[in-house]
Amino acid sequence: AHAAHVIHRDLKLDNVFLIAGATATTPNVKVLDWGIAKIMTSDPTNTFAERLVGTPRYVSPEQARGATVAAASDVYSLGVMAYELFLDGPPFVAESAAELLVMHLRDLPPAPSARWPRIPHELESLLLAMLAKDADARPTIVEVAARLGAVRARLAPGMLEATVTAPVAAPAFGRRRARRAVALARA
Repeated sequence: AHAAHVIHRDLKLDNVFLIAGATATTPNVKVLDWGIAKIMTSDPTNTFAERLVGTPRYVSPEQARGATVAAASDVYSLGVMAYELFLDGPPFVAESAAELLVMHLRDLPPAPSARWPRIPHELESLLLAMLAKDADARPTIVEVAARLGAVRARLAPGMLEATVTAPVAAPAFGRRRARRAVALARA
């Protein structure tokens, strides 16, 4: 989508489905709900600027500000999803959407190694880079894919199955998501 200059703007776990692939061990990933997607144009008036779109748990800082978004905004949302999948909980938890938006704007995410002490350094570095507050500091989606591939290639068998040490708000729901992350990382 990014190569076609389309920004999803509402990436979240509920919009990503794993479906049967060519083999039983290789699922296909389908991204759904393109209802608020945006085609990037050279015309800056063709935006929803100054209007918050997206799900507060996954919005990028620029979305939280109502600023113009680009592909880096989807990378941030993907970073929130990856953090949640690998670490069994989102980087930010708050009692209200407003508090959550402020956290996306100002707070640094907790170090992944605080929740998963055996996390590969390269994976921790990638998660934190994807969650950079400055959109220009985030890797591109192509860089994310390459870095994830490199991490997966270096992992010792069974390392992804290591358990997360920190408790989360909804452990049963998070454990199911963690299993999906393991399946996706193996794909």
